[in-house]
Amino acid sequence: MIDEAPMRQPLVQYSVTVPTDSPPRMEQQERMQLRAAAFRATRVYPGPVGELVSKDLLDWENYGWRIGGHGLIARLVAAVMAAELPTPAPPVAVA
Repeated sequence: MIDEAPMRQPLVQYSVTVPTDSPPRMEQQERMQLRAAAFRATRVYPGPVGELVSKDLLDWENYGWRIGGHGLIARLVAAVMAAELPTPAPPVAVA
């Protein structure tokens, strides 16, 4: 019979450490830019594509953490803000 306590597993295995710090929160200006891009996305891309882009940007803004600052979301915001708004069709005259 073994009456020794079992050995605990080490916190770091295979030379891999797990980060314990949470990423920094987004500043108010970054959150406002995400919200503006989400609103603009529905006008730049009418229909389900614009709704999907808008929803994803609003979810990212609500999440509030700064993760991958120069990643896909930052490029998406830049693309939406740089895109031209479609011109509205002229009104149709009814006879």
